Amino acid sequence: FALEQTGGSYIRNDFAEPADCAAAIIDQLGGLSFKVPCDMEYEDPVEGLTISLKAGSQWLSGETAMQVLRYADYENRDISRLAVLREMAISMMTSINKITTLAHAPDLYKSLKNGISTNLRLADFTDNLDLIFRIGDFEVVNYEYPGKMTVENGDPMFVPDTAKAISALLQYRS
Repeated sequence: FALEQTGGSYIRNDFAEPADCAAAIIDQLGGLSFKVPCDMEYEDPVEGLTISLKAGSQWLSGETAMQVLRYADYENRDISRLAVLREMAISMMTSINKITTLAHAPDLYKSLKNGISTNLRLADFTDNLDLIFRIGDFEVVNYEYPGKMTVENGDPMFVPDTAKAISALLQYRS
């Protein structure tokens, strides 16, 4: 996905995290506490994929978390998948932000380094060091990014309102 901005700094970079990288990170965190939004039953023999999960709070391994993210049989398919992806990202960030994660930092770094591709420049990174070094001071907040869902060429698409987001997120900059 494209990072539009971080706390008021304009950054537009490509950032890709393959599913196997995300699964490895979740496993290195010892799994994730996550509320599965609905019963999930799906089978795709061509891909060798079977998803069979019950709704409710549970502890997910990396593989099971990827099954949750791959599930698409919601009433409002793509929009619901986006909501589940957002909730999964919040759960991952909450886990990464715990002091117990420090013991896994070298392995997490290797997974991120080897699994993520980006064109993020060093200058973009250093421009946001104040946020990075204060991460322990942050309270995890579920912030619904302002914008709206539209359909373009038959595909659902989120159109962000970057100006509103920057204005709302400026409170977190020092």
